Parts: sequence; C-alpha cells; structure tokens
Amino acid sequence: MLVPSSFNDIGQDWRLQFVSQMWYEQEVTLLKQWTQDLHRRVVLRIGSAHSYAIMWVNGIDALEHEGSTSPSTPTSAACFRYPKDYFVRNADFDFFNYVGLQRSVLLYTTPTTYIDDITVTTGVEHDSGLVNDQISVK
Repeated sequence: MLVPSSFNDIGQDWRLQFVSQMWYEQEVTLLKQWTQDLHRRVVLRIGSAHSYAIMWVNGIDALEHEGSTSPSTPTSAACFRYPKDYFVRNADFDFFNYVGLQRSVLLYTTPTTYIDDITVTTGVEHDSGLVNDQISVK
C-alpha cells in the first residue's frame, strides 16, 4: 500500500473496502549523526492516521493516538537510539471507511531546544489592529 493513501482509494475491488485493523511496516536505518548527537532530537511524524493508531519504534510503544486525523509525533526520544526498525499500527476506526495513512510519514531531526508551538491572536481596538504572539520553546 502506498503512503499516503487509503485502502478505499486504491481500486474498485469490493475487498478493498476495508473496515477492520491494518498494519503498516517500514524498516529504516538512521544516520549515526542522528542517533549519536545528544544535541539532536529525532522526530517521526505521522501526518494523519485514521482514527486510532499505535506507533511502535524498535519494540517500544512510542505513541497512541485516538480521535481525529491530526498529526501525531511521539515524545520518547529513547526509542530512536536503537539500531533499526520502526512500524506503525493503525488498529481501529469508527468512520466510513477511509482507513490508512492519509498523509505523509516523515522522519527528521531538530536541535534538542526547538520551537514547539507558535500562537498568533489578532484583534481590533478602536482604530488599531492588535497582534499578539506566543512562542513555546522546549
């Protein structure tokens, strides 16, 4: 199965109208610079997994996500310090019937100190426009 895609988009065969569990597995080898640099954070980002997903990295349950198809990122960096293998398991869903990984799965790095979130709020007061920002650094 291609990623990103849904089983339902791949063809016309009725057997592709999948409504149960699915399993997606991908083996990767990380660069030594990624795993040995203590000032680097390795991130595995699932752009969209429908609708309940468990992500395992090297046998460690790194992330469980339930609900919408919002992006998900595991928080445990320790799971990336192992030599190989990660896989994503999409286990249950309650929505017709697009099961799969609908957006890209990305593997990338950042410094250990990074911008986690940016919030911008705007408003108008009399004749002036207001812009407030909040930046979260981890």
